[in-house]
Amino acid sequence: MPRKYPTPQQADRIIQKRSKILMRLGKVAVHMSNGDRMAEMLRDLFDEYGEKDVQTTFKLMEKRLLRDKEDALKTPQERADQCYRDYVANYRRFGGELHFVSRTEFDKLTKENEGYSERVVAHEELTPQEDERHRELIDLLLTTCHLWEDLVPLYPPKNPPPKTAG
Repeated sequence: MPRKYPTPQQADRIIQKRSKILMRLGKVAVHMSNGDRMAEMLRDLFDEYGEKDVQTTFKLMEKRLLRDKEDALKTPQERADQCYRDYVANYRRFGGELHFVSRTEFDKLTKENEGYSERVVAHEELTPQEDERHRELIDLLLTTCHLWEDLVPLYPPKNPPPKTAG
């Protein structure tokens, strides 16, 4: 029996919810030294989003954090190489109609995207144009596919990247 996926609208709602939970989990982590405050924040999170959604998002975050832990032992060049390999692998799975980004272009766009992401994390407001560009980069670089890869069927590009890419 083929796997059943949520509708695009349902998937979008789930992704938005996971993004919000992920942001809140980051705030919870800041309070790890204050057990009472952390417990209160977790209870609020479970009350608002439900145990299943919080646990699913936590597992996604944990998987990503373990990967980040491995990456911390790598040189900056090794991390950049791994990021591009991940992008190419994700593109082969979900690239669909997206433009394939060369390594040089990937590095440039990643730096631009990181600038926006750093500002968002620092609670700096982006202009509407910057916010739109940030979203475009997130989509193009497939940076959040860990939040939705279980929600959408594979959508490989018509012209996959060469085997030597990545």
